[in-house]
Amino acid sequence: MCLKKSLFTFVLLIGCFAGALAQSCDTVFLADSFRVCRGDDIPLKAIVKGSIPVDSVSWIPTTGISDPHSLTPTLHATIPGYYKCIVMSPGFANLVVNGDFSAGNTGFTSEYTYGGLTPCAICPEGNYTVGNNPASVYSGAASFGDHTTGTGGFLLANGAMTANTAFWKETVTVKPFTSYRIDGWYASWNNDAGSLPPPIIKFVVDGTSVGLDTNFGTVGVWKYFTFVWTSGSSTTANLSLIDWNRFATGNDFGVDDLTFREKDACADTDSVLISFIPSPTIDAGPDRRVLQGDTICINATGTLIDLLAWTPNPALSCDICLNPTITSSKSDSYIITVTATTGCKARDTVNVTVFCDGSRVFIPNSFSPNGDGENDIFYPRGKGVGMLKSLIIFNRQGQKVFERSNIELNDITAGWNGNYKGVTLPSDAVNGKLLRSEVFVYVIEAECASGSPVIIKGDVTLFR
Repeated sequence: MCLKKSLFTFVLLIGCFAGALAQSCDTVFLADSFRVCRGDDIPLKAIVKGSIPVDSVSWIPTTGISDPHSLTPTLHATIPGYYKCIVMSPGFANLVVNGDFSAGNTGFTSEYTYGGLTPCAICPEGNYTVGNNPASVYSGAASFGDHTTGTGGFLLANGAMTANTAFWKETVTVKPFTSYRIDGWYASWNNDAGSLPPPIIKFVVDGTSVGLDTNFGTVGVWKYFTFVWTSGSSTTANLSLIDWNRFATGNDFGVDDLTFREKDACADTDSVLISFIPSPTIDAGPDRRVLQGDTICINATGTLIDLLAWTPNPALSCDICLNPTITSSKSDSYIITVTATTGCKARDTVNVTVFCDGSRVFIPNSFSPNGDGENDIFYPRGKGVGMLKSLIIFNRQGQKVFERSNIELNDITAGWNGNYKGVTLPSDAVNGKLLRSEVFVYVIEAECASGSPVIIKGDVTLFR
C-alpha cells in the first residue's frame, strides 16, 4: 500500500436531534485518514463514544467497502469522494415486532400467501416466506444471506400482480403529533432483475402513501431505505409495505431489519474524503489469438509510468518494455505492473490464446536426394503446430522406411534423405537397380499447445 501524508477532509454531522437532546447519544469518529494510491486497501476504523449500544452501522457509498455494516471494514479505494459512516443507536424503542425476522413468520401480517420453506415456496406471484437464502425456496434465484449476519432469516417475496397488496403489515401505538421514521433494507434476488423493471417499495400508513423507494441495485446486494411520517392526532398507526411494481418477471425481493422509531432517535454520522496521490494508468490492450509459432506485438499504453515489468516473461522479447513481442507455444496471461514516481502502482492483463492450424504446415510433394544441395531432404516446414511427435514414411507395400519422434518444424536435420537401412531408394527389388521415381506415404502426428493431436497425412514422390 502507498500511504502518504494525510490530506483527508474530516466532516462531522451530529445526528442527536432536538427531540433526543435529553438522551446521552453516541458519537462516531473516523480515525486514521490517509491520502492513498488508487486501488489501495485502507483499513477504516469508526470509533463510537457513548453509553448506548450501537443498533446499526451503515457506510455510504458501499463501493469497495468489505463489510458496509461493520465499524472496521476495509476500503478498496477505486473511487474518490466522501465515505460516510452512519451509526444508529436505539435512543427510542423499535416499535416493530420481529423486524429482523429472527423469530420467523410471526409478529406481522401479510396480504401475500405464506409458502413455507419448500423448494418452490415462493414460485407463485404473491407468495412470501421467511428464510435465509432465496436459492433454497426458488430454483434459479440468486444465493445470498440476510442483511445483518448473512445467516439469519429475512422476508422473501415474489411480487404480487395485484395493486396495493401489502407484503408486510403491522399496527403500532404512537404518540400524537410526533414524527416517526421507518428504516429497513431490501435486495433483489431475481437474476434477471437487471434487465427488467425493479421492485418499488411503497410505505403506507393508515391507507395513505408516505413515499416510494426505487433504489434497487445489484442483485443480492442490500440497499437501505427510509421514510418519515408524522402522527398528527393519531395514537395508532397501521403500517404497510407494498411492492408497487406489478410485473410478473424480475419483481422478486427480500426485506430485512425493519425499524419504526420516533424520528429524533440517536444517530451520528462522520464522513471522510478519499483523495488520490497521482497514480499511473496502464492498458495492456485487447486479448489476442495467435497461431502457434507466430510472433505478435503487445501494444500497451499508459501514463505517469516510471517503472514497469511483465510477468511471466519467458516468451517475451523484453519484460520492461511497453511493446514487447511474444512468440508463445502455449496460451497464457501476461500481467504488466507499472509504478509512478509517487510509488503508486497499476496493473493490467492481456490474455494470449495460442491455437493450432495444421493447414499452415507445408509438406513437400516431392524431393530429389541426388546430392546437388537442392531439395535433397524431405522434412515438414511452416508453422501452426507445436512439437511433431512422430514422422513416419511407408512405401507402397506398407513397409515402414523412415521414422523420427519428437522433432520440430523446419528441422532439416530430422528429415529423410531417401535411404532405408543404408540402401538408396527407390530400387528395383528384382533387378537390384535404382528406379527413377517412387511414391511414398507419410503420416505426421503433431501436438497443439493445448495437448490435442493434429494428424497430417499425404504422399511424396522421390525422384532420382
